[in-house]
Amino acid sequence: MKFLALIVSFRLLTIVTGADESTTLHLLTMLSYSDPQKDAPSQERGSEILPAALIAISEANSLPNFLPGYILKLTEVFTEGCNTELALVEAVKHLTDEREMTVGIIGLFCDEVTKIISQFATRYRGLLQLSGSINPALQDNSRYPNLYRMLPSSVVHIEAVIQLMEKLQWNKIGILYAGIDDTFYISTAQTFAKTQNATNKNINVSFYGEVPSTEIPGFPVLQHLHRSGTKITLLLLPSSIASELICRAYANGMRWPNYGWLLLEDGQYWSTSHKCNESTMRKVSEGVFLLRNKLQPTDQKTELISGMKYNEYLQNLQEKSGMTHSNPYANVLYDSVWAFALALNKSIFVLGDSGGDFQNISRAVRNELPKVSFTGALGDVHFDSNHEVKTTIDILQVRNGTSTPIGFYDPIHKRLELDNASIDQIPSDELEREYQLVSLPLTIVMSAALVICILLTTGMLVLFICYRNQPEVKASSWFLSFFMFLGSYSLLI
Repeated sequence: MKFLALIVSFRLLTIVTGADESTTLHLLTMLSYSDPQKDAPSQERGSEILPAALIAISEANSLPNFLPGYILKLTEVFTEGCNTELALVEAVKHLTDEREMTVGIIGLFCDEVTKIISQFATRYRGLLQLSGSINPALQDNSRYPNLYRMLPSSVVHIEAVIQLMEKLQWNKIGILYAGIDDTFYISTAQTFAKTQNATNKNINVSFYGEVPSTEIPGFPVLQHLHRSGTKITLLLLPSSIASELICRAYANGMRWPNYGWLLLEDGQYWSTSHKCNESTMRKVSEGVFLLRNKLQPTDQKTELISGMKYNEYLQNLQEKSGMTHSNPYANVLYDSVWAFALALNKSIFVLGDSGGDFQNISRAVRNELPKVSFTGALGDVHFDSNHEVKTTIDILQVRNGTSTPIGFYDPIHKRLELDNASIDQIPSDELEREYQLVSLPLTIVMSAALVICILLTTGMLVLFICYRNQPEVKASSWFLSFFMFLGSYSLLI
């Protein structure tokens, strides 16, 4: 009887759970790594940013008169980097599960995962996706109609670079970008060319493509930069390669303030490299310019949509994640949950009538999401016509290993504000006279040739003196002959 009662109790519990599940709305949360990866960019450390989404879910579910009759729940998926096969398998598993009422997808920081999941989710159920990617290729709304981005694409970073060049009177720049496997870097390089043509700025741009990790031992591209007199260079490279390249450039004398490097910061650029240890990297990175998204409000006491102050939310996030310094990309996930929650709340009457019709749900949310506007962990959140939240771009300069703010770019008003007084030595992009370093074998050959020429000239001079009384020698002018020998010595020396 006890065993029968246990079975009946388990069955009743299953029925009750099933009833509750019918009112649960799932957000599929796709992140990169489940375990902290030391060398991974900040946005790919899924386990560090997930607690922010859990906080937002808890706040939304506990808010009075919000999503009446429904609760939000996260379905967490880690793709272990940018494993598109794993991402697609997990998406199919969860989106086709009739027990889960998945109304949207958030996270999606990896470009390749974002592309494949966006196309699948749009075709299968017309679901909306909120992505943290900044790849400008994802701005194609005809190809990704249901994809919204919580951060502006790198187009605004390029706009900031062009205005920065104008402010600092730089007329020449080199663009180093990674090879064909890294579509973000290629797309951003192409964006620079398009933006430059659109703005009609008189900028001399040299593009150097396909800079793979196999070039780390020599980096021949550095020789091209040196020979062409390119003093200012934008690096569109993975952080490990960019760090190694700057280290090599420093060893070759291509350093601040004679050379300036610009980076779109996406991770730990200043980790140790093949040639530079931690202390050396502090010197190597001196003067480097960083352009990065502003991922928090200006005022730490800003009141968020939940009613909590930002500094209170930050403290809560640090406690949940167990980190003394929270990952800034956690704010992207926090605001993604709230953006979906607000759109769903406005669409609640459609949800009630549809009874699980995902097409109607998606259509209602798709109509409401562009209208969403709130104060979140990123600051003011609202989507523009490109389906993007336009956050400010902070401009920083590295000094003594620390990133120091020197200005910002407002992408909404397309305005750059720069504190020239706070910039540590502005490099000039004018070509300066410098010595070209040559290899040791070539130096030996040139020195040997010089010695041989000096010996031959000296031999000719000795013969000239010994046979000075010969008619052939006397026929020439002494003054003219010695003047020629003196000129020969001068040229050789």
